[in-house]
Amino acid sequence: MINGTSLRRARQAQVSGEFARFGQELEAWFSRWKSVGLEAFRVKHGRQMERLKTTLLEAVAGLEGPLRNLSLQLPVSSLYKECQAYELRLIWLRRIWSYYRGKFEQRLEPDSQRLLAAADEVVWACYAPAFRSLAREVPPPPLPYIEPQFTARAIPMDEPPPELKSDVDDEFREQILALLPVAVISLPPACATAPWWLAVVAHEVGHHLQHELGLVKAFEAILAKEDDAKWLLWNEEIFADLISVLCVGPAAPRALAEVELSSDSIATSYGSYPATIVRLELMRQSLCHLKASPEKALGEAMDELLKTIRADLPTTTAGELKAAERVAAGALDEPWCEGDTLKSMAPWEPAGFMDGGDWGSRLRNGDKLTAPATPSSVRRLVAAAVAAWDEILELPDDKTAIVEEGNLRKSVTESLLALAEPGDRLGGPQPMEDQGHRLAQLLLSRSSDALRS
Repeated sequence: MINGTSLRRARQAQVSGEFARFGQELEAWFSRWKSVGLEAFRVKHGRQMERLKTTLLEAVAGLEGPLRNLSLQLPVSSLYKECQAYELRLIWLRRIWSYYRGKFEQRLEPDSQRLLAAADEVVWACYAPAFRSLAREVPPPPLPYIEPQFTARAIPMDEPPPELKSDVDDEFREQILALLPVAVISLPPACATAPWWLAVVAHEVGHHLQHELGLVKAFEAILAKEDDAKWLLWNEEIFADLISVLCVGPAAPRALAEVELSSDSIATSYGSYPATIVRLELMRQSLCHLKASPEKALGEAMDELLKTIRADLPTTTAGELKAAERVAAGALDEPWCEGDTLKSMAPWEPAGFMDGGDWGSRLRNGDKLTAPATPSSVRRLVAAAVAAWDEILELPDDKTAIVEEGNLRKSVTESLLALAEPGDRLGGPQPMEDQGHRLAQLLLSRSSDALRS
């Protein structure tokens, strides 16, 4: 007859075996990325991978110790329930790994490999200069990936991604999201066929910059001078919109218009989002403040649509439009700690941003652009690509437009890769803030019932 001690020992050993197997799977998967032919991947993503690996393995170790120390003197039912809680904790670690695994593996798929390599360059070009201008070491940048949805998103956000949705309480979900080791940016599939819409990356990078640089409260204090609670509520969207203008100039409002003018929020604000027309006006006023003419930013068709919308605005939205000029000037120029401003964090470089110019013509011809390989060149290229797309839309000859669109699609991706800033992005050691141990402690603080999904 099997006694209680044997049952307890076998159950504990079974769960320990699951943890050991997971650790082996992690080691094998991370080793895969060290294979020959992936040197370029490691240069760009080595720190992201190391951060993910360290977090997961630290969390495994932080859970295995308490699991081994479970008392075999517990009643059989109590020990079984404890072991079940550890299995559920392991499931959460697998979920986090799964959340990242597919995003990295998209970089091995022929259909998405080059697009994501180009997206990596746009992310880096918008992300790295902000840290450098503040004399800070650049952390591992956000990881862009393609997700089957209409708009881009900066993640983690208040709304958890599908892989991490469950019936757990909101506090636990928020704590899990806060401990994710690598920031990500989802891209709509449309970027694969229209890579000029990588311009949307600038806004999403802005969200990550505000949080990673600790500027949510500082920027809120600037908006508080408007003496209207709505602007405080819109803090994060306004910050990201202004960063996008500073990064890609008029391509920022054009990209916003492309996505948002099909939504229900064109003329009315909701929650933390200003009305689309207010956001566009804020961007237009920002371009004016930066001494950059915004007249051609949206293209003729978009401008005509906006005129129609503006003619019949709610009273509150009309008032918000009038405030946009004040807000733009204050938000760009008002200093926060140590005299830094939004403009100093993302220095504006107007040359070449206001129309496609020579770069736009060459992109429409299918040329691969050559220029100094710098973040500034990458951002300028994105702006030129969006302007070139609007020029193609105005062509009267459909056959010519089809040819030029194909040229633009090819040349944008190739040129972004050609203008990539040289050198590795592995950098120095990055403090992990003990995320793996903190993740283990969070999971240990929850019972099996609280971990269930």
